[in-house]
Order: sequence, then C-alpha cells, then structure tokens
Amino acid sequence: MNLSKTFAKAVALACLGMGAQSVLAQHGPPSKSSTEGFAPPRAVNSKKPCANEKECDSLGDNTVTLENGVGVGRVVKRTVTASGAVEEYVTDSTIHFNKRNKVLPQQTWSPPKEMKFEEAKAYCKNKKDLGLKWRLPDEEDFRVAFNPKNPDKSVAPVNSHFKEAMGQKDIILWSSSSSSSKRAEDRRIYSGTYGQISDAHYAQDYPTAVSCVGR
Repeated sequence: MNLSKTFAKAVALACLGMGAQSVLAQHGPPSKSSTEGFAPPRAVNSKKPCANEKECDSLGDNTVTLENGVGVGRVVKRTVTASGAVEEYVTDSTIHFNKRNKVLPQQTWSPPKEMKFEEAKAYCKNKKDLGLKWRLPDEEDFRVAFNPKNPDKSVAPVNSHFKEAMGQKDIILWSSSSSSSKRAEDRRIYSGTYGQISDAHYAQDYPTAVSCVGR
C-alpha cells in the first residue's frame, strides 16, 4: 500500500469538507429548488388504541385540554386505523349547568362520522359503545359541552370549547333540535369553524357529520 497516496487522499477529503462548511457559512443552506424531491420524514402517531377508560388511563395520555392548558375531559376509548388516523371517545369531566341552573350529568362524545340527518339519528340510537345510552345531541348538549361557566345563551350561541376539546375545527355537526323557523326540514347545527350553534336547512347531500352524545 502506498501510504503517501492514502495520506494525500485523506487530506483532500478533509479540505473538501472544510470547503463545504465555508460555503454554508457564507451562503446558507441549499435553496428550496435545489432540494426539491426530498421530503422531510413524516411524523409518526404515538397514540395507542384503548378499549375503555381503564385501558386509556393506563396509557397516561388520555387527558383532554383546551388551548389554554386547562383540562376539561378524558379519553375513554381510542381507535387507530391502519393509516394512523386517531378516533377518540371523550368524556366531559367539567361540572356544568343547564339553563335552569341544574347540574347536568357527564357527557361522552363519539368521534365524528359524516352522514345525512336520518342516518345520523339511527346511527346514534343504535350505538352500543362503552355501555352508554347514545342519542343525537340537542342544542343544549353543544351549548354546555366542556365549559363549566355555561357559555353564551344568545340566539346563535358560541361554544369554542367543544371544538378545542374534540379537535373539530372545520366540521358541521347535526343536532336533534328544530330551528326557530319551526319547519321540519330545518335544524340547529354546530359549526366547528366558528364554534357556533345556528340554524341550517338540510338538503339530501348536505356535507354534515354526527358526533353522538352518550350518558
């Protein structure tokens, strides 16, 4: 082996490395165009499925918090699909009151499923999860969910706590409550975009989902 050639090659490689560092120091990292085709590693979902409240408790990641860090609920069931999508059943652990200042029982909310209104009613009625009695939520259920201070009571109440706790920012959810118009085809709905409960006319293809409430 020619040691002088090997040494010379090592020195050359070291100089190349120092040169690359010098270029980065002067001009910064490569531009976006020069790195096109190189995607960053995808985030891996670390949440694990659990079949009931006890299992979810044992995993230690079942606390539901608002954006301000206040805990308002807990995950009592979680499924994870093959693609990594997470669906969670969440129990509201705050103490809240109805319009007559009576304490309401805890609510458990199912993950949203997109469907038409008549399908939604049957879906909630036939649910058997967690041994609870499920139904289509009414306006009052949405109004008080995850908020111990009994939120807005205006004509179009707002409850942004619900969308924070359930992670439903751009979804519209069915309600069993009739709208103020009293027409059978009009209903009250919950809009995750605004955290608002309002009237809507539902058509056969209305892009609306359901999140059932259980007690």
